[in-house]
Amino acid sequence: MRGYLIPIFFVLFLSSVYAVDITVKSEGVHERISALHEASFRIFVTNNEQVSDTFTFEYFDIDWRIVSDPLTLAPGQSGNAVINVVPVGNKQPGRYGVNLQVISSNNPVSVEQHTLAVDVLDYKDIFDFQFEPVVPEIDPRKPGIIRLQVENKLDLPFESIVVQLKNDLLKSEKVMSIDASDTQVLEFPVEIAKETKEGDYPLVIGLSSGTTPLMKTEQTMRVSSVGDTREQESAENTWLIKRVSVVKKNEGNSVVHELYNYEVSGFEKIFTRASPEPTSIVRSQKGYTYRWEFDLQPQGEQMISIEVNYRTTVLILLGIILIGGVLYYFFRRDIKLEKRIVTIKKEKDDISTIKVVLTVKNKSIRHFKAIRVVDRTIKVLESPKEFGTLPPEKLRKTEKGVEMVWLISHLAGGEERIITYKMTSPLKIGNAAIPPAYLRYPKGGRSILVRSNLVKLFSSK
Repeated sequence: MRGYLIPIFFVLFLSSVYAVDITVKSEGVHERISALHEASFRIFVTNNEQVSDTFTFEYFDIDWRIVSDPLTLAPGQSGNAVINVVPVGNKQPGRYGVNLQVISSNNPVSVEQHTLAVDVLDYKDIFDFQFEPVVPEIDPRKPGIIRLQVENKLDLPFESIVVQLKNDLLKSEKVMSIDASDTQVLEFPVEIAKETKEGDYPLVIGLSSGTTPLMKTEQTMRVSSVGDTREQESAENTWLIKRVSVVKKNEGNSVVHELYNYEVSGFEKIFTRASPEPTSIVRSQKGYTYRWEFDLQPQGEQMISIEVNYRTTVLILLGIILIGGVLYYFFRRDIKLEKRIVTIKKEKDDISTIKVVLTVKNKSIRHFKAIRVVDRTIKVLESPKEFGTLPPEKLRKTEKGVEMVWLISHLAGGEERIITYKMTSPLKIGNAAIPPAYLRYPKGGRSILVRSNLVKLFSSK
C-alpha cells in the first residue's frame, strides 16, 4: 500500500510548484492621470492550460489599490478585462511602476507578475490659464468682472475644483467641473478699493479640491488709471477782507497735474496775499492772474488760500490820520500873527516915521483866552507911540530895543484883532530888518508859540 501512496503525493507536489501557463499583456486606457484620478488599463490574458481557470488581479502593497472583476477563461481562450489602478495617498508628479499580480484560482500560489506604468502629471501640465483680455483691467471706482479661460489638457474630467483669484487687492473664487480635454471661461466678480493706485499687480490663480491645494500660478492684472479731481471753493467776505479757499482733491488712483488761476485787478494785487506762493503771476486783461501748477498724488489734496486784505492798510492809514490829527490839533497854529510895515515917511531933519500893524486872527472855530502878544523894536528906533485901539499892557526897554506886551483876554472863532503903533527914528533907516513878533496861547494844557513874519525896512526917497 505504501508503494502506491508515494507516487501519488509526488505528482501532487509537482503540480503545486509548476507555474500557470498563461500569457499577460496590457494596454493603457488612462495611464496618464492626475493625483485625483485612478489609472485604467486593459489586461489581455490567454489561458494556455488544459483546463478552465478564473483569474483575479491584485497589488500587494499600500501605495496603490486595484479595482477589477475576475476573468474566467476556457482552455486556450483569450480574454481581457479593464482594471483600475487607484492611488493611495497624495502622489507627487512622476512615473510609477505598479506590479500587477495575476492570480489563478486553480493554483493561487502561482502568480504571474506584470508591470503597469502610471504617469502622474503635474497640474501645471494639465491646466492652462488665459485671461480675457490677456491682462485684465479693473476700474477701482466700480465693481468689475475678470474672465479666465481654463483649459483641461487631460483626457479625464474634473469635478468640483475650486478656482481662486487672490492678491492684496481682491479675493474671488468659483467652483468648476470641467470635462476631459475641455475649455471653460469663468467670470469672477471683483471689487477693489477706490483709492487703489494705478499699475500692474500680480494675481495668483489657485486650484484646490476640497481642502487640498493642487497648484498656484501667478499672472498679472492691471488697475486702470482714473483721474477724478474734485474742487471745492469757498469765499468769505468780512469788513474790508475777502478770503478765498480752494481745495483740490485727487479722488482717482493716478497722479494728475492740476492748474488753478485767480485773477485780481492791479489795485487788488497790492493787497493780495496767497499761500502757498503762486507758481507765476502774469498780466491779464483784468489785471493780473495768479497761477498755481502742481501734481496731486492719488487721494492727495492741495489747499490754496487767497486773502485780499484792505483792513490792515486802512487801519494803518486811519491810525496815521488819527495820530496826524492829534498832532495837528496839538501843534497846529490856530491863531495867525502877521506883522506889516504900513508906512515909512521921511520928514524934516531926516526923521522917519514908521507905522507897524500886527494882525491877530483866529483861524479856527474855537474860542481862545489869555492870548499874550509880544513885539519889540530895534535899538535905532525910538519908543513906540500913538497906539491904536488896543494899547500894550507893558512897555519895557531892553538892550536890544523896546519890548511891548499885549494881552487879549478872549478871541472868538474867526475873530481878528488889529494892533497898531508908530515909531520914529532920527537916523536914516536904509535897508534894515526888525525882529518878528510872537504870541502865546493855551491849548490842551500846553502853551502854543506863534511867530510872525520877518519885516524889512526900506527908506523912501
